[in-house]
Amino acid sequence: MANATTVLGDKQLQKTLKRMRETSARRVATAGSAEAAKVLTKAVKSKVPSRYKSIRKAIAWRRLKKREAVDGGAKIGAAVARGSKAYARGKSSSQKGIGIGANNIQWWFLGSHKTPNRHTGKSGGAVIFTGKMPAQMAPVQSIANSKRGQMGQAFVRGATKRLEKEIQKGKAF
Repeated sequence: MANATTVLGDKQLQKTLKRMRETSARRVATAGSAEAAKVLTKAVKSKVPSRYKSIRKAIAWRRLKKREAVDGGAKIGAAVARGSKAYARGKSSSQKGIGIGANNIQWWFLGSHKTPNRHTGKSGGAVIFTGKMPAQMAPVQSIANSKRGQMGQAFVRGATKRLEKEIQKGKAF
């Protein structure tokens, strides 16, 4: 498995990125990563059942900042994008549970164990177990492994497009 800073794909593109200025190379790598992230985001959203609209809306991608990934990149997952927190919705008081939204979407992917909820009062209160929830779908990593070829093609397509723009501006080398 490659780490976050390794460019996988066309050999000629890899050689070109090594010769480029650092800022231009980061822009090119980030553009390619963004295209690959778009492919993966669509794949993950397609695995979520249609009745869970809030979960689909909370799955997103974003470009990584320089301090997060020096060589550029993108991140995909649950509640990673700027606007995805807005999709956390509460349920009406007549229904049990709080529902799955952006604030607790990790339980959709990871599941939870039997969780104690202590109701404390003057006498210490009783322990009530809120139950457990199994993971509802495969982790994003397994979906990414199945879409590796499409993501590689999207990366090369996006990086090549950005490389052309950098060369036209005269900022690449």
